[in-house]
Amino acid sequence: MVKIPELFELTEEQAVAALKEAGLNCLIRYNFDSTKKGYVSSYYGDPDTDNYVKKGTYIAVDISLGEYDGPIEMVKPEFATWYYPTKESELKVPVPDVLSGSYTFNIYFGTDPEYTTTTDDINGVKNITLDVNASDKERFVVYAKKNNSAEENLIRYATYEFDYTAETWTLIGELNTDELLRAK
Repeated sequence: MVKIPELFELTEEQAVAALKEAGLNCLIRYNFDSTKKGYVSSYYGDPDTDNYVKKGTYIAVDISLGEYDGPIEMVKPEFATWYYPTKESELKVPVPDVLSGSYTFNIYFGTDPEYTTTTDDINGVKNITLDVNASDKERFVVYAKKNNSAEENLIRYATYEFDYTAETWTLIGELNTDELLRAK
């Protein structure tokens, strides 16, 4: 068993490095809150273990997007937990055309997959589609896993941001095709 390191006051990169150094894995989720933008706002693994988990465990880490800076009509302060209206939307994520085999793509809420799609034979598939319920400027991390792989590691494949008004998705950064192609 290993202790989950203290992650508050760390940037996303620092938190990922601290977890890796402790022998743990990381699932990133982004949210709006009063924590400084780009810093850890919360994290958790198995709540029943007093912060000690098995080596290799995935720890859910929320990274702050800072205070919401979009249109005021997008904020609904009468709700205690969800402040922003959401829309159902299809997130289409391109995949390399040289992949073969079975893959699962997930967006996680904590340590549980919230949105999932599995493709039994990805050969020739241009895009995978995830049906997502998203609010304005919300960011989602798409993780990929080759099914029946010798390694059970999730690959952080892509990060997307949703524009509520235009109902469009924007890729943040680049697709992690190199790591996806290395999955055996």
